[in-house]
Amino acid sequence: PGRVLLLRCSDAAAGERPVSFAFALRHVREVVTPGRVVPLPGADGWLAGLAEWRGRPLPVVDLGRRLGFAPFPADVPPRLVVVGVPGSRAVVGLLARPHVEVLPLPLPHAASARELPAAAGLVRGAVERRADTVIVPDLGRLFRGD
Repeated sequence: PGRVLLLRCSDAAAGERPVSFAFALRHVREVVTPGRVVPLPGADGWLAGLAEWRGRPLPVVDLGRRLGFAPFPADVPPRLVVVGVPGSRAVVGLLARPHVEVLPLPLPHAASARELPAAAGLVRGAVERRADTVIVPDLGRLFRGD
């Protein structure tokens, strides 16, 4: 059976359920504490900047912001979930709250009727767990640039 990594990016809005993002473990390269993230002037708001990972530059993405949720909180020390982009050799770092989980599939869940702020083409689906809404982003489409 497969496994997924779940991460959270920001706090739930008042009256909303928390949101977690799920990634197949086969796409996850590493979870690290980042060094300095250098902002890139003129870049899209969801591109937090560049960090160094294994001696090379790593684009750092605010996933929540990319998908239409609140930006990553400035007062939370982030972790970086380094993921490979399907269909390419590219890797990106996703800002995450310090606690990430690796869970076996299938996850106990119910269908989600929650309206998501994300563009439909950037998300494969969403389900409800007991404590949160789990969104499965489409890694390939998130970073294609079209």
